[in-house]
Amino acid sequence: MRRPFTLTLAVLLVWIYVVLSVIVAISALAADPSVVGLFVSLLGTGVAVVAAIIAFSLARGHSWARIVISVFAVLAVISEVTQIFGGDVLGGIIRLAIQVVVLWLMWNSSSSTYIKVKTAERAVTKEIRG
Repeated sequence: MRRPFTLTLAVLLVWIYVVLSVIVAISALAADPSVVGLFVSLLGTGVAVVAAIIAFSLARGHSWARIVISVFAVLAVISEVTQIFGGDVLGGIIRLAIQVVVLWLMWNSSSSTYIKVKTAERAVTKEIRG
């Protein structure tokens, strides 16, 4: 089965979010070069790197990756709302919109069917290999 466009788009949007998150993390360090700014920057970059790695698994149809990215997306939504109220209105709204769209794209019927099929294929392959 070929990966649906919706899931491919979700993976692409996760990558866009990763890039935006790294930019925000670098900006946080530039705005506050203290230890706190460094911590916030490293934490944001770390989350972005983990999301990027998991995006590869999502593209391959792993259901666990969809769940992990969903958890990240919900946490990111909370973070983006905080950013919006903290003054980063445009950036926060853009990143918030990306997260909402990613959630919908990952959980729609065509993406869900693809993930179910890929999960079943991996189970059969594992069974055959013993």
